[in-house]
Amino acid sequence: LLVAPDTGDAFKIVYLSPPVAGFRAGVSWAPRFQRNQRDPDPRDRTILRDAIEIGANFQQPVGDWVLGVSTGYVTARAAPETGRQGLNAWNIGLDARTGPLRIGGSFVDRGDSNRRAPGFNQREINAGIAWVTPKWGVSGSVSRATASSERNRVIAAGGYYAINRNIQLRADLARFVQRETGRTPRRGIVGLVELALFFWARCPERPQFGRNGHRPPVAPLHYGLCCGRRPHCRSSDGVDRIGRGPRGVSRRPDADLRPPPG
Repeated sequence: LLVAPDTGDAFKIVYLSPPVAGFRAGVSWAPRFQRNQRDPDPRDRTILRDAIEIGANFQQPVGDWVLGVSTGYVTARAAPETGRQGLNAWNIGLDARTGPLRIGGSFVDRGDSNRRAPGFNQREINAGIAWVTPKWGVSGSVSRATASSERNRVIAAGGYYAINRNIQLRADLARFVQRETGRTPRRGIVGLVELALFFWARCPERPQFGRNGHRPPVAPLHYGLCCGRRPHCRSSDGVDRIGRGPRGVSRRPDADLRPPPG
């Protein structure tokens, strides 16, 4: 799935607002972000300056459902020696959940971000649905990406099964169709199987309640997971960390800003 670019772990100044009635926002400024800086060809480097990233999300319970909306925007100037475009991208996402059911969708507009030539206009719309439990979960998603010379469509399904509290088996299967102007369409199926290991330690910020109302003593150190398999716990940012995310599909922890071809 396409995601808006970001500056990853670059040095930055960040402000996060306190949560107010389900709303929270944040803004950051990074003076410099770079990747592949040792590449002998400057056109294969990513060097960005004065990157500004803004994000906001809102969650509210409505009956038996919890509804959420989130949005983000990023802008940055590219160093002239790279011959690339700067960052100018935004996205918006919606999600709804009740019990083990998760439904969501998003729209991403990357424009010409980090491209060598202007006019690429890369965009994607996607939607997914998942059934998530502490022991197992399944999901399905569909996405359609467009650009000036490309059209891509992906249909995917995935799932996971917790063998025990330390080991989780995951699998994904995706069918894609890629069309480029002047070329024969390419079609294929991609499968992925992975084994996730969870290592447990004392949680620095323990949630208030665990199973049966008791405070859990430990949490797994895995992408900020908190409370492990306890279905009623949340991490310190108030986001559920059970299973594979709000839509039940795999997500990269951050965008890969290695220079794309072209």
